[in-house]
Amino acid sequence: MIAVRTVRATAARRTVMLALLAILLGPPSVDAHVGSPNIFFEGMAGPYPVRVIIRPPGVVPGLAEIAIRLQAPADTIGVR
Repeated sequence: MIAVRTVRATAARRTVMLALLAILLGPPSVDAHVGSPNIFFEGMAGPYPVRVIIRPPGVVPGLAEIAIRLQAPADTIGVR
C-alpha cells in the first residue's frame, strides 16, 4: 500500500513540475504586435512584389482602410 502511494505521489509531482515548466517557458515563445491594430504584409502577389497595410475601423461596424503598393511596374491593375 505504501509503495502505491509513493508511485502516485511521484507521478503527481512530475505532472505538477511539467505544468510549471510549461507555464514558465511558454510565454517567451509567444509574440504579439502590441500597440497597433494595423495589419502589415510585404511579399509577393503573383510575380509582383507588394506592400499591403490594412487599418481596421475604430468601431464595428465600420469601414477598413486598405493601402496596396506595388514595388515594381505593372501592365494592368485590377481588383476582384
